[in-house]
Amino acid sequence: MMVQAVVDILLVEDSQTQAELIGHALEECGYRVRTARNGLQALDLARELVPTLVVSDIVMPGLDGYGLCRALKGDPETSAVPIILLTTLSEPADIVRGIESGADNFLCKPFAPEALLERIGYFLENGALRRSQMFELLLAAFDDLRRKQERAERAYHELKNGRHRVHAQEDAVRICAKCKKVQDDQGEWIPVEEFLRRTAGLSFTHEFCGECGDGLMRKTACP
Repeated sequence: MMVQAVVDILLVEDSQTQAELIGHALEECGYRVRTARNGLQALDLARELVPTLVVSDIVMPGLDGYGLCRALKGDPETSAVPIILLTTLSEPADIVRGIESGADNFLCKPFAPEALLERIGYFLENGALRRSQMFELLLAAFDDLRRKQERAERAYHELKNGRHRVHAQEDAVRICAKCKKVQDDQGEWIPVEEFLRRTAGLSFTHEFCGECGDGLMRKTACP
């Protein structure tokens, strides 16, 4: 996708590597890119020449992305400039804070360059729809948080129930005196690791203790 008219994008990113990668992708599509390392530098550049669009990280030294949004939206010269925040934050509270700061959209890291280019193209063509999309993003974040909470609650109850089953069988667990397998409540003889995995949700790694490791080394040592 090539840009017909000159579009000036102000990229605000404190990571030089990320700034170079994103800037290269934007320039490949014909956008003119100016880069700032933090919010204060971005404000100076925006006052020199009002950008078409701002793409900014959130967590930066000095003035962060939220503060940059408030400053740009509070200035009549730059208040209409669309701002896309790049972030690793995904909690609903973070999105609410972004909306309150005046951000027009979010893009969660890590992302493919194509995703950012698509988002920029959307803003350039449909700027009037930015705010409704932000609220859709907020609703999606709340839904994602709800699903995470449900998964955490299920995991907690499964672990709790598993431990309860182990405690309930404490006086009745049968272990083979020779092979050390455990008899489960179905009468099947299984390894103790499998028994604990089924009943308590535990996982295991197999290693040698110091005593066994020393013994193995003595057995395999050359005479």
